[in-house]
Amino acid sequence: MLLAAALKALDPTKNVHIVSTNYDDSMREIYSGNDAFALYLRNDLHVRFRDFATKRPTNLGARTIPIVHVHGLIRRTGRGQEVVFSEPDYVRWTNSGQLRDYLQGRFDHGHTLMVGTSLRD
Repeated sequence: MLLAAALKALDPTKNVHIVSTNYDDSMREIYSGNDAFALYLRNDLHVRFRDFATKRPTNLGARTIPIVHVHGLIRRTGRGQEVVFSEPDYVRWTNSGQLRDYLQGRFDHGHTLMVGTSLRD
């Protein structure tokens, strides 16, 4: 997160996204906390983060970095958003095309930090 925030803080016009295959909202907890790191991101770097799970990121502010959970998002409150757990879920996800097309476009434009995945995935 700090690398993405630093890129955005140095040049707000940079197209920086974080793409995660993790289901949890741990990154949200990190950047919305009141510890020194979260305050540094918000108050010193002036960077904001927004979660997306069911659609591609839109309406981003100049200093906003989207965190895109491509396999869905389960918040600690228990609410889930289109989670991909099984092979039929994955087939349905790839056939829908919206996030798949988003991912293909990310590699052509801007900076992308991948979290929760390996090169074997």
